[in-house]
Amino acid sequence: MEIEEQKVYQEMVDALNSHDKVRIAKAKYDFLFFGKNLFDIVINYINLINNGVDFDFSHRTIKKSTKLFRIRRFESGVDFSNESQ
Repeated sequence: MEIEEQKVYQEMVDALNSHDKVRIAKAKYDFLFFGKNLFDIVINYINLINNGVDFDFSHRTIKKSTKLFRIRRFESGVDFSNESQ
């Protein structure tokens, strides 16, 4: 590993050992996006997930029968909850 990679890795290990949620969140995203290309980021993500580090990107789902609308152009003052507009 290069010096910079060792530093990021060591920060991740120290953050996990500290049990500080804010520090862990910063360290895991720093470690994830340290990759030089998309392949490196995917490998980092897989390694972190396999080692028990989870990511909360979002867990919202669109429920069945939810109406979805395509906004073709933005106009200020339009009430998008009203289907006729």
